[in-house]
Amino acid sequence: PEETSSLKTLSTQAGATLANARLHQNLHFISEVGRAVTSRLDLSDILSLIVENGTKLFYARGASVYLINSMENTLELKASHGLGDGFFKREILPIDESVSSCLEQMVVIPDASQERIFGISGDPVAEGVLSAAYTPLRVREKSIGVLCLYMDHIRDFTQEDRMLFNILADFSAIAIENARLYQHIKRDYEDLARDVWQWYDWGERPP
Repeated sequence: PEETSSLKTLSTQAGATLANARLHQNLHFISEVGRAVTSRLDLSDILSLIVENGTKLFYARGASVYLINSMENTLELKASHGLGDGFFKREILPIDESVSSCLEQMVVIPDASQERIFGISGDPVAEGVLSAAYTPLRVREKSIGVLCLYMDHIRDFTQEDRMLFNILADFSAIAIENARLYQHIKRDYEDLARDVWQWYDWGERPP
């Protein structure tokens, strides 16, 4: 009995050690991803990094990012990774009840055969998606889009998974907003420079 108890204790400690090591490894990976995406200002590069690394981190079949078009009240597919042509039913989705819930909180679908997965063309199981997870991309408590993961195996998210998914979403939202602000400032500067040259009638290009 004592030997059995000791073995159980050792097994429990070994399991905890492995779990801690895996968490440390995942946090290191996600911090590297965070540095990578927040150091870039090209939106297409940032979106590609998000979906590629999201797929790697969660051993998913693929990932996608939808961003809100506030003028049209729609979600627009901006990037995807690991998913074939024809995977998505539509690249522009109206923000209805099924979509709006994913803009408010994390939604995990452990068994895709039991629930609807928005955006996918046809039966998700036939498309090789057995589970999925969505989390909002938020900037200053305002949702700007959704980060989506698609798994080829049935999977529920642990507390650790949810924490990592939220961290990835936070890094992603900050990087996306920074890129948008940069593009806005750059566009305003170019417009101002063009107006100045036209005002002084120095031609279309500076001497």
